Amino acid sequence: VFTPNQDGIHDQWELGFSEGIQKIELKIFTRWGQVVFHSTQVDQYWNGNFKEKLAPEGVYFWILSYSCIEGTEFVQKVEKGYVSVLR
Repeated sequence: VFTPNQDGIHDQWELGFSEGIQKIELKIFTRWGQVVFHSTQVDQYWNGNFKEKLAPEGVYFWILSYSCIEGTEFVQKVEKGYVSVLR
């Protein structure tokens, strides 16, 4: 959950890790499958906006594809989950 209401507390949703990440693709979707955020940068965060406007309060689905080094091997992973926007 994050609260993008410009109060300086939890105003953006970000990945909780970045060490060892070589390449990412993050997509955040509405419940109808519309992409509201897309990034290939580890340090780019979603501020709760969509097309320069506030995204509606609600639950969004995300998919993160990334490459990293585990031990001595380069592996590709996919993680999925939900994030809630509260205003």
